This record gives sequence, structure tokens and C-alpha cells, in this order.
Amino acid sequence: MSAPLPSARGQAIAPFRYRISGGTAPPLLNSAAPCATDRGMRRLSFALFLALAAVAAGAAAADCYADYTASRSDPYDLHYGVAEIDGSCNVASAERELRDRLAGAGWQLLEVRGTFDRAGAEARRENAGNHYLRY
Repeated sequence: MSAPLPSARGQAIAPFRYRISGGTAPPLLNSAAPCATDRGMRRLSFALFLALAAVAAGAAAADCYADYTASRSDPYDLHYGVAEIDGSCNVASAERELRDRLAGAGWQLLEVRGTFDRAGAEARRENAGNHYLRY
């Protein structure tokens, strides 16, 4: 035995399946089904996510270079060079990477002057001479 359904007139709070008297609510508020605006927003959000992911991937894959000075003792020599960096594009990462590379060739890293992109590397090409992208 089921209870009779409440009347819509004079009802203060109506369950979801009953329409509230006194007019109709906007379609967005009166429907449990997703509307066209929800789908549009989802598509826009997804497109924005993909665009940001592509930009982040491009930034991560961007070339990184560092310029440095190095010395060796026998025979005593100094050189300035530009090297491509595989890790993070910052001075600390470049120092760790270059210290090992240069030590393998008998050089001691004195200083990493800075990090930069491909355009910065090209601008320093002439100054680096034979040590441009050598190590």
C-alpha cells in the first residue's frame, strides 16, 4: 500500500521528480540530463588541457645550452665553450653535467656562466671557437 503522492499546490519542498508549482525553472536547473552547454564546456576544457600539455611538452623538449670556462694544468690552458645540456636548464644542473664531461677530457670546470636557448648558443658560437658544442 503506497502513500498518496503529494499535491504540487502549496508544497514547500518538492522531490526531484515532481515539478514545483508557480512556473517552470530554467532548463538547466530542471533537468538531470546534461545539456548542450555542459558538453561545450567539457570540449573547451579538454581542448584547453591539450593545448597546455602541448606547450609544456614543447618547453620541456626545448634545447638548453650553457657557456662555461675550463682549465687544465699540463700543459696549462684555459678555454671558453658552449655545451648542450640534457638535464634541467639551470646553472646547477649544467655544472653537474659539464664537470663530468670535461673531467673525462682532462679539463677542470671553472665556472658555468649561464644557460640559454638555441638562439643564445648561436650568438656565442664565434667566441667559443673550437669548443662550441665540443663537450
